[in-house]
Amino acid sequence: MTEKPTVPAVQPPAPPEAPAATGAAAAEAPVTAVATEAAAGAVAVAEAPEAAPAKHDDEPPQIDEETYKAQLAAGKSEREARALAKKAWVLKRRKA
Repeated sequence: MTEKPTVPAVQPPAPPEAPAATGAAAAEAPVTAVATEAAAGAVAVAEAPEAAPAKHDDEPPQIDEETYKAQLAAGKSEREARALAKKAWVLKRRKA
């Protein structure tokens, strides 16, 4: 039976390079700087507070009267007009 070599699950991050790099290291320095900024951005996103919950989540959907009347005037059936008016009300609520 042959044993498989063990591979670490997560490799530790590479140490940052010196800012005054020359030659081949200078070509890699911008990539390291971008990676460092991206990592800093990820930390900033992770530390951001949670967004406040919506105000009207417990309200049942209502009917937007303006949309309902406009759809009836456009020749839609009452059922279609009611569905479109409910959709319009939900969209307005999300914007608020």
